[in-house]
Amino acid sequence: MNHFINRNHVCLPNPGPRNIRKPKRTGAALVEAAVVLPVFFLAIAGIVEFGRAMMVSQLVTNASREAARRGVLDGATNAEIEAYIQDKLSGALNADVSSISIAITITPDPANTTTGNNLADAQMYDLVTVDVSIPYNKVGFIAGRWLEGKQLSAQTTMRHE
Repeated sequence: MNHFINRNHVCLPNPGPRNIRKPKRTGAALVEAAVVLPVFFLAIAGIVEFGRAMMVSQLVTNASREAARRGVLDGATNAEIEAYIQDKLSGALNADVSSISIAITITPDPANTTTGNNLADAQMYDLVTVDVSIPYNKVGFIAGRWLEGKQLSAQTTMRHE
């Protein structure tokens, strides 16, 4: 029997050559990847789409708020406010102008005699409400059913100055 000496100078038997064989796993990594990767990419696509929806929702909210702020100033017209919203959203979202819905509503103050929804006729203390909405399928990155048919909308109300 062969012996060798370790640090403590104790003679131990030589373990000999290693004849332990590992089981073959050829193709196992490929199968695991085929199972995991579609789920992983689906999760990533969902994160991207819902992130896009949140971004578009924020842009719609900002457009509504900024348009309402412009609309409450003297001299504002409905056409100017609608054009402002369309420019802001179509440029940022690369969306068709016809897909953006805009509604401007004026609620008269009880002391005023304002009639209609014309900003040019609005008087001091009237409430100006700007509604903006766009269908998500017009601005989404990935065609799918996650947010199909959903409207991203915002409404802002301010007092006319």
